[in-house]
Amino acid sequence: MDPHSPPGPGQAEGRLTENLLARVPKGDQEMVAAAFRSIFAQSDPDKLAARYDEVTDALAPRLPKAAELLRDAKADVLAFSAFPQAHWRKTWSNNPLERLNKEIKRRSRVVGIFPNDTAAIRLIGAVLADQHDEWAVARRYLSEGSMARCMSRARLPTVSSRSRAEAHRGSCTDSHHVAGLYLQHRQTR
Repeated sequence: MDPHSPPGPGQAEGRLTENLLARVPKGDQEMVAAAFRSIFAQSDPDKLAARYDEVTDALAPRLPKAAELLRDAKADVLAFSAFPQAHWRKTWSNNPLERLNKEIKRRSRVVGIFPNDTAAIRLIGAVLADQHDEWAVARRYLSEGSMARCMSRARLPTVSSRSRAEAHRGSCTDSHHVAGLYLQHRQTR
């Protein structure tokens, strides 16, 4: 990973911290890291955005590259604040997605070379289906009640408004789509 690349959509707060510190002299890294962490200690979306701007403005005169990175990443970094505060701790990080990607890589390495794209899609789809079942049944990442409150605020259709068969069919299609994207990504490397 290039530490000087701009942050992508949905980039993890931890990855942004790495990129941020890569643009800062060693002597200032501890101060910048503490200032950046202070953003996430806020309990209100408005205070969160205000603290983010304060940190960015404070870094601008001395560390313009770091301030530019923060300015460019603001919408992505603060996207979690659109959710109810009860969800913040789980939505400001993409650790579950990183773990899922690591599991896909691990299983792909065991196989080595896939005979064709269908075999790769089958393996990746199976990993995604297993993870979907685990998140939906065994270990909910966000409780059903808190998601229902969140969905009612946004006035979006909930999973309960679809039949189980439609929900399963949708997840299989999504799994194949994600697996296809993964294959495209591997081929470009």
